Amino acid sequence: MAQPPLSQAIRRLEHELDARLFNRTTRSVDLTEAGKVLLVEARRILGQTEAAVVATQRTAQGRAGKLSIAFTVPWAYELVPEIVSEFSRRYPGVALSIRELSSSEQVRLLIDDDLDFGFLRLPAHYEAKGVETILLSEDVLSVVLPRTHPLAGARSLGLGQLRDEPFVLPSYSVGQGMEQFSFRMQVVNLCAEARFVPRVVQEANQMQTIVRLVETGLGISLVPGWTRRHFASRAAYVPLASASHRARVTLAVAWSKANASPVAAHFREAVRAAGGRRRAGRRSRP
Repeated sequence: MAQPPLSQAIRRLEHELDARLFNRTTRSVDLTEAGKVLLVEARRILGQTEAAVVATQRTAQGRAGKLSIAFTVPWAYELVPEIVSEFSRRYPGVALSIRELSSSEQVRLLIDDDLDFGFLRLPAHYEAKGVETILLSEDVLSVVLPRTHPLAGARSLGLGQLRDEPFVLPSYSVGQGMEQFSFRMQVVNLCAEARFVPRVVQEANQMQTIVRLVETGLGISLVPGWTRRHFASRAAYVPLASASHRARVTLAVAWSKANASPVAAHFREAVRAAGGRRRAGRRSRP
């Protein structure tokens, strides 16, 4: 800019600010105290503007932002650590908020748009409520027995062989948690298919507690396979012979169909990749 227009622009700025910005002599021009303050603030504003542009671009690309994630108990031991670790490595600018919630609580928060992703147990009717899912794992139920039980050494057990056994199961009370109630009903319905009603001698709502009570000899139970993988236990686990889909526990990741943010799309990619690796690993096992 030529000197006359620059001088005119400075005078207009001084007039608008009602402050003298420069000390002018025949030999030098330097900033006044007011001018020094304006210089600092102007540089700060320009820096903030540049940062805002970068942040906006990174958010639009899905490389910055926030995600809220919840999981039900099995996922604390299974895929969540792997997925979160890999996602954070690839997208360090995304802040993750992670908490433990029951499956029913996760679905409610997903529908209310108060949760981005939930790692939960399926029933498929969640999809009818505006929630999409990716199936990640299926666990076949096993019979868990005291090690001294006569059936502890069996290769597999049919449900009919358990009709006279005392059972340890979650409570019937919905107030104890819909997930526990749902699992109890799953076991009861399986026993009904084998034409008997389980004789429940003890109730406990946490899988680890159920396994511990079985260890003491109070009874037997049916539990998902992940309990054997992640709880140190002196109990015996015997595969359930039933091939019914009702003898399985299905675990999935879920999100609201309305969630179209770029960062959510990246997280879904990470979930699909982890699920693919898991399935490939199962196929490669001898």
